Amino acid sequence: MTRLSIARSKETTKLAALKEYLREHHITSRTALRVQRNAQYALQEQKRHTPEEDIELLGFLSEPLRVELRYEISMPALRKSGFFQILEQESPAFTRRLCYKALENTMLSKADILFVQGAQHVSQMFFFTDGKLIYFRDSEVGLNRKASSQRQNIMRKKEKVSIGPGDFACEAALWTDWSHCGTMRAKTQCTVLKLNAEEFHTTSSQFKETVQALKNYGRHFVKHLNSKHRQELSDLADVELDSSEVARESFATAAEQENGGNGTALKRGASINNFFRADERPSWLNSFLGRTAATRVKVRPSVAASSPVVPTGESEDR
Repeated sequence: MTRLSIARSKETTKLAALKEYLREHHITSRTALRVQRNAQYALQEQKRHTPEEDIELLGFLSEPLRVELRYEISMPALRKSGFFQILEQESPAFTRRLCYKALENTMLSKADILFVQGAQHVSQMFFFTDGKLIYFRDSEVGLNRKASSQRQNIMRKKEKVSIGPGDFACEAALWTDWSHCGTMRAKTQCTVLKLNAEEFHTTSSQFKETVQALKNYGRHFVKHLNSKHRQELSDLADVELDSSEVARESFATAAEQENGGNGTALKRGASINNFFRADERPSWLNSFLGRTAATRVKVRPSVAASSPVVPTGESEDR
């Protein structure tokens, strides 16, 4: 009972210190309320899930044991993706190392923005483990034909999708130079697991027997993206793509391929940001690239490797 009282007293002291800090710096009441709510949520999460750095004895564990520990903590969230289910089955050592090196937990307060529509060079995939979020995107629904060419009135609507534990977003960031197609905002206090795309590539280079399968999967994923129109693209999981089946086929194909045929490093390939069939490339993309529809497109340099997802000998044009 005494320990509980002491713990509560410490929490009260911390919150009082935070409140005083906000007052001294003349923080607006709206922002101050959000900060205090987030701090209270962080304290609650700390009670439910003790931070690893607070457990002194964990620092004395061997690295293999720490790897196994992180794997058992994080892998349940990754298994919600069909791709990671198969990856775990086919390359358990890689998935364990991935959980240890490439994942990070972050907390969001109510109304916090995780990412915004149009942001480029996305470098993270997200797994949602607690709380509720909303994903929405602006889409054109019509034009006022009477408006002048200099000032057109564009009517827009917001397509909203509720997101919760078990969902994930932005897998495309692992395979290509991705730009967000919508905005993700927290409806409640949330916990999000972030997978770093660059660390994903770096870690994969240590598992040469897995790289070819990852290349096969990434190539198929990018091809699927390029088959869609701009309005069909989303940061959310694509129900039209059976990622577990594609991953299974990718590993089966890799087993039949000769080692070293495409190099040993994983690379993110060309996608919707710089790669469309000439007859489907929209004007906004041509303007952004400064290229004509007939221009050949080269695969962008990798953030972590020197060998492309697109296999040797395969045309880079659609």
